[in-house]
Amino acid sequence: MKRLMIPLFLLALIGLVYYSYNRWFEEYEYTVHTGASQAALRNPYLAAQRFLQHENTRLEVVTGAPDFANIPDNANVFLSEVDNIIITESHVNAALDWLNRGGTILAGVGVEPQGYASLVARLGVEVDTYYEGFDDEFANENLVDEEGAPLDAADRMREINRRIKEQNEADAERADDTAEEADGIPTSEDHQHEYFLMQLQEVDEGAQVAVVDNIKLYHESWWEDAEDSHPYTPTGWSQDEHGVRLVQFDVGEGRITLFSSANYWTNDRIGIADHAFLLRYFIHDGQPIYFYADFVSSSLLQLMRKYMPELILITLLLTMLWLWNRAVRVTAIRGESESRTAPFEQHLIAASQYLENREDYQSLLAPLYQDIETQMRKRNLRFKRLSESQQVNELYEHTQVSKDVIQQFLLTKKNPITAEQFEFALRAGRSIRNQL
Repeated sequence: MKRLMIPLFLLALIGLVYYSYNRWFEEYEYTVHTGASQAALRNPYLAAQRFLQHENTRLEVVTGAPDFANIPDNANVFLSEVDNIIITESHVNAALDWLNRGGTILAGVGVEPQGYASLVARLGVEVDTYYEGFDDEFANENLVDEEGAPLDAADRMREINRRIKEQNEADAERADDTAEEADGIPTSEDHQHEYFLMQLQEVDEGAQVAVVDNIKLYHESWWEDAEDSHPYTPTGWSQDEHGVRLVQFDVGEGRITLFSSANYWTNDRIGIADHAFLLRYFIHDGQPIYFYADFVSSSLLQLMRKYMPELILITLLLTMLWLWNRAVRVTAIRGESESRTAPFEQHLIAASQYLENREDYQSLLAPLYQDIETQMRKRNLRFKRLSESQQVNELYEHTQVSKDVIQQFLLTKKNPITAEQFEFALRAGRSIRNQL
């Protein structure tokens, strides 16, 4: 019993020491996740949806195209990119009918209409982009020199770069002045964004909005040469120094508000300035909101079709070749073992016998002619260009073979020969080559 108690006591003592060390002395490191969750990576509007739920708004996150027949007439609909979600003529007509009955749509436009049918185009809205730091006033200007002649490409580029630099310096000074005058308004230094003030009804101070894209909107009725009045006329809009960012229409009893894009309410931007307030401002209080976002990830097959068509074609071609060899060919390709393969020497002997049977003696002597010519070109680079008599003299100087034998050997190179002449040429050529 004593022998059993001692090991048990030692084991308990070791366990106590280990527990005490981990409990009071071991340093623990806690992992704090500060990046976006997997759900946020899959859904760029997750923060906006959580914000609406926190505001006690009944939220319905729906995938696919909106079915306006089953959406209440007084509800709200959010569309991340309107022309990527409403893509057919019937969808456009259903959306306009639903708006006439009192619905509300808040939508981002995006770079350009992508659908087969465009609700944005039906409303008369045109989309354009601009380049940051590049003023439209001289983007298409005909730049000339002091004499009035158009600048060439290099001088034009230098002039444009100079103007861009001056404009950037002026924008930086204007941003500093605005930061000093504004109290509590975020600046481009804080969030690396430009900001503009959006005037809103019943909101005296307006809303501060960050510039999150390079998209600007137009309406056909704003053009000076517009002839007929458009059936849909904007009832309100907001713009910054680059162009219009928001256009609003009253359609029957409903209303649709088009922003340049839905980037104002992505996970990383909804907390900037008054973006969350804007999302809450443009929806009806107490009414549900149906949230449609074009954020479904492409399948692996779709990505391969888009980015790797050559790989797909090569894979299909190799597969077809493999099927041809394995299934279509009358006799499949079979590998040969080494025991069934003949040595290279036997292949040469068989080829020589074949040429001899065909009496093609000059083909048999061709390697011998070429070897002698190669050896002589080491001594005289112009050997191949010499006349026949000069070649005979050159070979006679470097070998002990008589000139008659050399001359007869060279004649076999040009004229058809018999079997006896072949044997003579073979002996003479070997003698010449061996002495070289």
